[in-house]
Amino acid sequence: MSDYFIRLARLNGFSGPEEIIPCFQPGMDFDSLRKWWGDHGSRQTVHEGLDICYLQRPDGSIHPLGSGLMVSPVQPGTVVRICRDFLERTVVLSHGRAGSESGELLSLYAHLVPDQGMSTGDRVSAEDILGRIVQSSALPDGMLPHLHISLAWNEWPFTYAHLEWPRLSRREGVRFLDPLPWIEEGRPAEPSTYTGGEHDETTRPSDPGTFEKAL
Repeated sequence: MSDYFIRLARLNGFSGPEEIIPCFQPGMDFDSLRKWWGDHGSRQTVHEGLDICYLQRPDGSIHPLGSGLMVSPVQPGTVVRICRDFLERTVVLSHGRAGSESGELLSLYAHLVPDQGMSTGDRVSAEDILGRIVQSSALPDGMLPHLHISLAWNEWPFTYAHLEWPRLSRREGVRFLDPLPWIEEGRPAEPSTYTGGEHDETTRPSDPGTFEKAL
């Protein structure tokens, strides 16, 4: 498994060297059509990434990703866009071309207050701080502070003006991928094949009872 979640925990001072993993509830997954907050009804658009609220240690204890938590990138990259999302800002990184693919790999980190002084063109390492998770006062009822991560192919010619969430949510100009294989193994998954209509969701392993206790 990738060390990203270990690095994230260490960055914020709540983990030792042991393995730490994210916990997911239904609705937090890539391509989900349901909400995990509020009335747990349907999303307006299919989910473009992962929502991460909790990290779990080997002993089963859970640590929430609270407001103000510092966020670093999964891999080094270049800041190509900082845009608004429905909570705060999204920082978009380019990781260049991958192998023989014609597309450029992008990662998006949403619901952040970007690090002061960050601007497009900045090169960031895996240890740099992109920003902090938005304060809980800005969240809708029933929504917990969380990190949203998306992964996408940006097709040639590489431009970035279209990287705004109204267009991204309609999947215009990009192909979204499940970020989890990339985070865990360093390899992108296949692009989403969602075209509308019925959708089978995959719920990642978690103990619902543990979530209830954490909440």
